[in-house]
Amino acid sequence: MKAKWALLTKVQLLELLGVNKARHSSDGRAKRRFFGAAAVLGIVGLILVAFTASVCVLLAEQGMGGHVPAFMLAIASFTVFLYALVRGAGGLFAVRDYDLIMSMPVKKRDMIASRLLVAYLTNLAFTLVFMLPAMVVYFVYCDFTFGALGAIVFAAICAPLAPLAVALTVGTLLSALTAGFKYRNVLRAVFGILVFGALMAVYMLFTLSANADIGADLSNIASVLIGKAYPPALLLDLTLTGGAVWGVFAFAGGSLALAAIFCLIVSACYTRIHFSLQARSAKKAYKAEQIRRSSAFSALVKKEFKRLFGSSAYMFNSIGGLVVLIVLVIVMLAGFGDSVFTDARILPNVPYSLAGLCAAMLGTACPAASALSLEGSARGQLFAMPVSARKILLAKAMPTFVLDGAASAAVAVVCCAISGAAWPAYILCPLSGVAAAALVALGGIFLNYKYPKYEWTQEIQVVKRGAPVMILSFGMLIPGILVTVLSLLFGWIPLAALAVLCAVLAVLVFVRLKKVQLFV
Repeated sequence: MKAKWALLTKVQLLELLGVNKARHSSDGRAKRRFFGAAAVLGIVGLILVAFTASVCVLLAEQGMGGHVPAFMLAIASFTVFLYALVRGAGGLFAVRDYDLIMSMPVKKRDMIASRLLVAYLTNLAFTLVFMLPAMVVYFVYCDFTFGALGAIVFAAICAPLAPLAVALTVGTLLSALTAGFKYRNVLRAVFGILVFGALMAVYMLFTLSANADIGADLSNIASVLIGKAYPPALLLDLTLTGGAVWGVFAFAGGSLALAAIFCLIVSACYTRIHFSLQARSAKKAYKAEQIRRSSAFSALVKKEFKRLFGSSAYMFNSIGGLVVLIVLVIVMLAGFGDSVFTDARILPNVPYSLAGLCAAMLGTACPAASALSLEGSARGQLFAMPVSARKILLAKAMPTFVLDGAASAAVAVVCCAISGAAWPAYILCPLSGVAAAALVALGGIFLNYKYPKYEWTQEIQVVKRGAPVMILSFGMLIPGILVTVLSLLFGWIPLAALAVLCAVLAVLVFVRLKKVQLFV
């Protein structure tokens, strides 16, 4: 008989990937959605692998081929840490199916082991995206030995353990410290956004402040990451470049020890941590207040804003693109504008190009793409309200339009001011951002209406891996990047064409929403 922890792990992985629903559903649309999502994930994975390989080759061409695995180990560890920190401790502790699983004939340690194993395997997938290309490039530029192969594979397997344990510990402590706060989810999301934004800002400031070429700058970054930013990567580097066999074993031993300590603490305190994280609101005395009247639409919009800022996973993953835009503005305001806008031939076209980049980023900042799916099993209460389906969907699209429109318009104005643009750019660039925001908001909620996912146990399954999120991200990224490049060559014309296209498509979707119907 197969171990129960293994069965639980298998079920969770199949549910995580959407295999169970596609395999057992009689609806052909569910199968098509699964294969479509799998194809998109495969394409994204290939793009990431290709990008990682190109970085490794560039580093190896600078004479640092032996340092490539250690460099990518550090990058992978930071990625795992950030992903686990953003996801928080909810995926391990405060899960919605806790009572259902504990009612089954399984022991608590089986459930804990399956949760930890799923978290490890998920982050191991991220690690392999970085480490496999690094290993191939390493052996292309350096001599192949079975010892080096074993060291790299061993390090890759152990790489997610330490950052995952640290991130989950920080996430759990953060959840415990903010358990009595009314807006604790907002604080957690802001914390994750600040960490993400700080990492991006440091990287961009470091890159733009370097006077060397791209390859030399990459070599400097690799040296800083391996030697200072992430010292454990230095242990693998000592094994591959210095012949110190003990280095990889010291790295693996430290990672395993840290993970073992974390597992022991989790096993001893799991139930207590779970129920403490399940607390939903802070205790406070009731105060009678005057009831304020408002329209049904404004009440729905307010509900959507509260839902967005009431979930750390939803908030962070839905407005990640805005973080990129804000960091870009911060870097420009830090005084690096002169070092970026130096070519007199393209200087007048820079605002239009950056406005196209803003439109590309807005696809990754769409709460509307998962707003309907997040209703989950409670959607019947919303759909039964005496409010039209169109009004419900428009209310769910409103936070996306407000946040994206305001952010893109502000970024456009700042870019125009920094580059000394003429007055037409001050009109076209913000308007293009508003038009793109309208398309993203309406397109996101319409895609979520067409491809809903109401059966979920964790919000991250919807806000990060939903089909509407992926479709919209790539749907805005491709034309946005194209306009970014073309605007440098042809000025305002490509951006104006994109703005008109976004406005027309937004109007068509708005009209189409008149015919929608919501069913439980």
